[in-house]
Amino acid sequence: HALLVGGGVGNAPLHYLAKRLRARGVTVSFIYAARSADLIYCHDNFTCGTDSLCYVTDDGSCGEKGYAVEALTRALGKSNFDRAYVCGPTVMMKSCSQELGAAGIPFQVSLENYFGCGIGICSGCSVDTVRGKKRACVEGPVFDGSDLVWEKL
Repeated sequence: HALLVGGGVGNAPLHYLAKRLRARGVTVSFIYAARSADLIYCHDNFTCGTDSLCYVTDDGSCGEKGYAVEALTRALGKSNFDRAYVCGPTVMMKSCSQELGAAGIPFQVSLENYFGCGIGICSGCSVDTVRGKKRACVEGPVFDGSDLVWEKL
């Protein structure tokens, strides 16, 4: 059972991942977070691409009112997940990583860094991990969330 948590533009890559996971027989629960209803795209695609879908908006104009991490906390209290995937704003991913780490659920995050050169030469996209600096453009952008030094992002 996989839990996908997306915020803003971070929902788009998770939609593709949800389809791939379901094709492999994985149960997929998706938390789609956005600032407001007018920033939620392709409702039908997300609805039919998951087993369970929760919309959460900052202003409550679609789904639950609140933030992704609050919906994540509720989901963790209701279901058991084998793995989680998170993509969105750094502050959202950091708060989600704290919850997922505390719950002992392995998770990956997809960073939305700016890639200066895109081939690893400039190191402009470097992030601190427990294993030293990593270049998000060539060694990411997907990382094991527990490896990142969130305080330095």
